[in-house]
Amino acid sequence: SNVPEGWTNGWNVGPVGGIFGNLPVAKRLSFQIEALYGVWAGTIKKGPSLAETVQRTNYASLPVMLKFHPSEKFKILLGGEWDVMMGAEIEDKTTGEETKNKDNLRGDDFGLTGGFEFWPAYNWVIGARYIHGLTDVTKFDPQTRRQTVQVTLGYRFGKKAAPVVVAPVVPVVIDTDNDG
Repeated sequence: SNVPEGWTNGWNVGPVGGIFGNLPVAKRLSFQIEALYGVWAGTIKKGPSLAETVQRTNYASLPVMLKFHPSEKFKILLGGEWDVMMGAEIEDKTTGEETKNKDNLRGDDFGLTGGFEFWPAYNWVIGARYIHGLTDVTKFDPQTRRQTVQVTLGYRFGKKAAPVVVAPVVPVVIDTDNDG
């Protein structure tokens, strides 16, 4: 992200959980829609002499992606994401003091996302994707955009659809003139 002059920032780790659905549209193409809830955090330092702070935000997210299936086990995802902030707080790392600051941040964000999935076994997935916010995060400091990397370990419930086997059609010949 673009950081205002005199600021530095860094990555922090936060949990994300949710569900996804997959809608096939062709043999090697589908839409994937997700509903997620996550805690995103970043370290911020204003100027060289000021203490570090950690900004945490809680978001509900709705990613909608096009999913390419180059193979049975490997998938590529590209799409967009709408995020709605549910809460926010900033923590001063020197004092440990936490202050709610949702009113200083934008309530929603749109972003672009891309990544991959690897399915080592039918029901298990390992994946990673990058999300780049398109809107400024704060109301007061322009050009501060969210950048997120999500690493996924997931489980798909249900059984793999059984292939449909169609019995061969045997033509029935009817002897209408009784000549055998």
